[in-house]
Amino acid sequence: MIRTILMLVGAAVCVAVSVGCGGGGDGGNDGGASDDTAREITSDHLSRMVLALGDFGPEFAGFAMDEKNGLQNVETASEQDFDPAGERSDLETAGFASGYRNLYQRQATNGSTFFAGSGANLFATNEGARNYVSDSRNELTEYLGKTNGGVTISSSSPFDVEVADEAVGANQEIAIKREDGSTITVWYTSVLFRRGRLAGVAAISGIGLSQSEQQRLQGKAEALAATMNERMASALAGTGPSSAP
Repeated sequence: MIRTILMLVGAAVCVAVSVGCGGGGDGGNDGGASDDTAREITSDHLSRMVLALGDFGPEFAGFAMDEKNGLQNVETASEQDFDPAGERSDLETAGFASGYRNLYQRQATNGSTFFAGSGANLFATNEGARNYVSDSRNELTEYLGKTNGGVTISSSSPFDVEVADEAVGANQEIAIKREDGSTITVWYTSVLFRRGRLAGVAAISGIGLSQSEQQRLQGKAEALAATMNERMASALAGTGPSSAP
C-alpha cells in the first residue's frame, strides 16, 4: 500500500508541480543575457541538477531508490500524476522537452518520514515553463477536495519561497483509502521553483508528524530547493558534481 501511496501522490515531479508559483528572487535567469538556461541542456546536465540521497541528510540514510529514477519523457513524467491525461496535455502544451527525477522511500511508520525526492523538468522556452507553473497554481485549487482512485487531496497550504526566478512551497494533506476501508493521511511538503526554462522541485513526505516536525521539514525543503537551484547553475557552467545516484 505504501508503494501505491508513493506512486500516486509522492512522486516529486508529479504532485509537487501542482503547488503553483509565487514571487522569486535570486535566480536572475528570466530572459536576457544572464539566462544560463538559453544554452543547450542535455540529459547529463539534468542528471547533475537533481539531489542525491546524501543531500537530504543523515536522517534519510537507508532510504531506497525508486526503480523509475532517471531520465523522464512526457509519458513517464505524467503517468503518476493525480490526473495523468491532464498532466500530459499540460506538459505537451508547455513544450516539455525532458526531465530527470530522483525519488527515495522506505517502509512508512507513524511519526516518521517515508519519502524524499527531487526532479528537474526542461521546457523549450521560458514562456512555456512559466505558463506550466502558472497552470499548476490553478490546479492547486482545482484538485483540492477531489478523489481519484481512493486518493483525496484534503488540504493544500501554500507558502512563499524566494528561489530563482519564481518559487512557491505547499504543505498538503493527502488521504488514501486502504483496502480494509480505513484511511491513512499522508503529509507532504514541497517547493517548486523556475529557473529560466527549467522547473525544479524538492519534496518530503511523512505520516503522523507533529506540527513542529512539519515546520522543520518545510524549512528543509526550502533549503533543498535553494541547493538544487545552485546545482542547476553549476551543472550549466560545467562545474557541478557527477550525476546523483
